[in-house]
Amino acid sequence: MNNQEKTIVVATQSRKIIHPIDRSWEVFRYCPHRLVANLYLGCEFACTYCFARAIYPEYHRIIMARINAPERIDKELARLKRARNLQPVDLGSATDPYQPIEKNLEITRKTLKIFLKHKAPVFIVTKSDLVLRDLDLLKELREKKLVCVHVSFISLNRRITALFEGKTPPPEKRLEAIEELVENGIRVIGRIQPVIPYVNDDMEELEELLEALATVGTSHIIYGTLKLSETVLDNMVYALDRIGCLDEFLKLYILSGELDAAGYLIPPREYRYKLAKYCAEKARRLGMTFGTCKEGFFELHTYRCSGLDLKGRYLPTIEHIIKYATNREIIRKKDIVNLLKRLGADKRYIKKFLKGLEEGMLGITINHDQRLHTSEILKPVKE
Repeated sequence: MNNQEKTIVVATQSRKIIHPIDRSWEVFRYCPHRLVANLYLGCEFACTYCFARAIYPEYHRIIMARINAPERIDKELARLKRARNLQPVDLGSATDPYQPIEKNLEITRKTLKIFLKHKAPVFIVTKSDLVLRDLDLLKELREKKLVCVHVSFISLNRRITALFEGKTPPPEKRLEAIEELVENGIRVIGRIQPVIPYVNDDMEELEELLEALATVGTSHIIYGTLKLSETVLDNMVYALDRIGCLDEFLKLYILSGELDAAGYLIPPREYRYKLAKYCAEKARRLGMTFGTCKEGFFELHTYRCSGLDLKGRYLPTIEHIIKYATNREIIRKKDIVNLLKRLGADKRYIKKFLKGLEEGMLGITINHDQRLHTSEILKPVKE
């Protein structure tokens, strides 16, 4: 992409802003909170690995600014409160809430004021040091345990970030932002995501990144490997070729890779586990907790996958079921129902969970012997 391309901003009015991440079984399988609010559609940062660029061709250049988002979210949070369904809401699932146009439009800032008004939990996922502009609101929210900030990295290497992360602020700016956030009492989660084979999977470089994150006060690390779609591959080809790893990358994904529950290509399980375990062990030694994003590998988790410690409702996942069943020879369907109830699931959620269980979509089954069985993708990796 030509970094000199002019950004086109289109002001839009949206009827609904807060919505589920998506409805795939992969999300149901792994995610303890499901609500997102994308205040913009389109993202100037133009990361080559961004799955959302499949939404429309000029996603990196034509930005839909949802200027009525604060007003809509005000009403939507009121409804969620009445339904007792105030889950932490993700600002940043498909677009960065602090991309450059936010500096003038302030949609994110206005939205944070609405979350503060409703005392509703929210978390921010960003690559931008512009987040520091809203430190006053973040401090107020954090005092009530209503906000965390996730800051994403793929590498400290400027050549890699220049090739794969378009117009994002450089990694040192993000580290400085984390340090200032932490100094002001904000809990920060570091996302090492995505790990791209042959690009940023060198263990020494991962260790350097983990040490830098620990030094500035990061509390928790999330690990996630690149999920490959046709759009992502098209956008990454040039950068992979410049790095000189395109052939090896394609062989790993196409010849040796696997399909995840959402239909993305992912690297072989042994490859992903080796890197996740390495990061988990380093994070623990550095005093940070660890989780994976839709990878499984629950034995490596030392805290909730997302690192959130916010007030609000969290949903049970298969991680709870597997840990519950670990020391039990027999587990029946009614045991799972009772556990889901104890974890706060309502009848509708339990019904869908059981449907996924019966159809084999959750990666776990109860066979005729009343024992819990896990699919290959969830079994511990033999080293």
